[in-house]
Amino acid sequence: MVCRVVESLALLRLRQLSVVLLQRTQTCGMDLAVIYISAYPQRLPGGSGVLPGWAIAVTEPRAEAKAVSNVTKLGYQTFYPKIIIRVRRHGQRTQIVRALFPGYFFTWIESCWTGILGAQGIAGLLMRNNEIATVRETTMQELKDRCNANGIYLDPVKPPQFQIGQRVKVSAGVLADKIGIFDGTAGQHDAVLIDLLGGPTRVLVKEGTLVAV
Repeated sequence: MVCRVVESLALLRLRQLSVVLLQRTQTCGMDLAVIYISAYPQRLPGGSGVLPGWAIAVTEPRAEAKAVSNVTKLGYQTFYPKIIIRVRRHGQRTQIVRALFPGYFFTWIESCWTGILGAQGIAGLLMRNNEIATVRETTMQELKDRCNANGIYLDPVKPPQFQIGQRVKVSAGVLADKIGIFDGTAGQHDAVLIDLLGGPTRVLVKEGTLVAV
């Protein structure tokens, strides 16, 4: 059975996805394009099939959870990383869980994989050089280490850019060029003490708009 995936189209989609993912997570080195490029075809001696390894399954649109469930029921081991997204609905901020790699998940393949293609929600398997591409164990382990027990991807904790008490300058906005004292962070904003109205006032400015003096 021929896998229903065109490598060039899949790689193009992965590259587009990697840009979105890097912007979303603000991390480096871990996106599906990197994972895919690190994947390599593995064959048993004599070319009778694929060696055990993590393959990248492609799902139908918005069918990741269904595909994972159906492939798991067939007896395959799966890894479906997800991410928590903050969105605004009806004027309220809320959190939703989505696939870390929309349209993809990982499945462990031994020697038989054609059954996966018949599972509902599955569009195919990623190929490389006309062979099933499996992901290197080191790459998979790095991805797993960044997820919790529920498969939720955790953004690496970024070290603070400034020390509390450090002199900083606002570089943009209505307070541009104002000098103040860094006073910590609040969500996606930095707190800074600025002399306003005759005394130090704690104000919040957009993250990334402070520079060291």
